[in-house]
Amino acid sequence: MSWDSYIQSLMATGCLQKAAIFGLDGTPWAKSDGFDLSCEEVKELLGDRSKFLQCGPKIGGLKCRVLRDLFDDDVDGRLDMKTASDDQGNTYGVCVCKTKQALLIVMGNQGASGGQVTTSVLKVADHLKQCNY
Repeated sequence: MSWDSYIQSLMATGCLQKAAIFGLDGTPWAKSDGFDLSCEEVKELLGDRSKFLQCGPKIGGLKCRVLRDLFDDDVDGRLDMKTASDDQGNTYGVCVCKTKQALLIVMGNQGASGGQVTTSVLKVADHLKQCNY
């Protein structure tokens, strides 16, 4: 299976600037150019999230705050987040979806709504779940 085609599909939505797919063990399967996620950041997402509401995780080096934690939900399995401001003062929507075997992490473009970002990644996550991934 070519995981790069899933990244290309996500990026083709036009509302995302970065996308990545990781295994649930924290190993990278595919990611878009310039998405510098560390394995530590991914493992933090898969670990104890109880502190996230007070001190959110980092995604690609940017501090995030959790808006909605449905990660343990069998249907959605997602975290909706917003980054802290970058050096230019921009913030970005982030959505992390968990399937049976994978973690999909996307960051929206400047101005993309959280709904656009979430809808884009949920379509791919639903497809992977139907394929037992």
